Amino acid sequence: MCYYAIRMTIPVSARILGFSFNTICLGLLIVCLSYPFFKNKQWSRLNQQEKGYARMVFFVLFAQFGLTLLWTRIPLAFQWSSLFQLFATEILPSLILLVFLNKEKDCKRFEKVVCLFALFAAGYGIYTYLTSTNPIYEMFNTTGEEGKDLLNYASGRAKMSGIAVGIYDDKIALSLISLLLFTFLFNSKGLPKTLFCITLIIAFVCIILTTQRAALFCLIAFLFIVYSENWKKMSKFIFVSAILLLLIPLFVDADIIFTQLSSAISVFDDKAQEKMDVSGSSVDMRVMQLINSFEYLKSNILQGMGYNFSSYYYTYIYDASIFGMDPRFYGFESFILTTAIGSGLLGLLVWSIFFFRMYKILFFGHGRYYFAFYISYILAIILTNSSGSLYLFFILVVLNRKKIIYQR
Repeated sequence: MCYYAIRMTIPVSARILGFSFNTICLGLLIVCLSYPFFKNKQWSRLNQQEKGYARMVFFVLFAQFGLTLLWTRIPLAFQWSSLFQLFATEILPSLILLVFLNKEKDCKRFEKVVCLFALFAAGYGIYTYLTSTNPIYEMFNTTGEEGKDLLNYASGRAKMSGIAVGIYDDKIALSLISLLLFTFLFNSKGLPKTLFCITLIIAFVCIILTTQRAALFCLIAFLFIVYSENWKKMSKFIFVSAILLLLIPLFVDADIIFTQLSSAISVFDDKAQEKMDVSGSSVDMRVMQLINSFEYLKSNILQGMGYNFSSYYYTYIYDASIFGMDPRFYGFESFILTTAIGSGLLGLLVWSIFFFRMYKILFFGHGRYYFAFYISYILAIILTNSSGSLYLFFILVVLNRKKIIYQR
């Protein structure tokens, strides 16, 4: 829980002696838990579904490692370092939680911790919108690079004068984090109702203030899937939503709410976006990014250019600090694009198997909520990218699985 709190409150830019502060904390956590792990034979306590999740994690890691050994265009050292970073920072925390969270009372306690830090993350995100400042990021930023100018970063998108970025200094990251927190807490039954409602409302407002249509669209899709099996609940949801839409303009311009919701619903309609004067990536732009990526791959289409090629490209080949984003690819704005350019068709196949099997092992047959939680995030990273949110997704996946076990 302490490690989770650190990840939710301290930016990844924080470093000590050149090492990531988050990585140092993870290392200390592993050291503290190594003895009880072996002494108590924690692994043997897991059920078949939980062991299946762990096996799928190692499947995707070893498969990605195997792809790096094929003929690629970037150094192995860079690929292996990036792959290790993915495992250590994004996936390993969920495996630790999987092994050590084995009491119902601890699961409920962790759920409350998630709620409290969701309140902080979304609340601070709204603060960065209102003030166009990011003091937490500036305090811990040791990269030598200045944080984003939030007034210019907003650029008047969707008639908004500011933008919410939270501790991440990135609107996409905050939108995905807020989406995950909203969808996870939506199924929390042991929280005080007042805290529960306030947290969901603030998370919803935060998503709007990030101006990210993809996250808002996926949130709408999540709610539709959850309520579509029960029209009585759907009517209640519509009634509550109508009240919220009447109350939110007390804090945020009503035109902003209308524009954001309309743009989310018409996220795949470029002409509608133009009429609403909403900037951002269009469908045509995404299609061109995909075409240009596969054109760039050519003979490397099966294995890709090398793991994490998108980062390598903008660091060593097309220096983004000098030239900006390559107009052919922009920021490789999709999990599919970054995977395809780095690991090719084989990499796409590996990740597709991983996500499909993980859902089937952990959540299949347990109700629409779990499908909605899972698919809304997968759709979101397809439309944008993971942007450092995978660690939270995997942690919440494990927590949801533990809740299923204890609710039986």
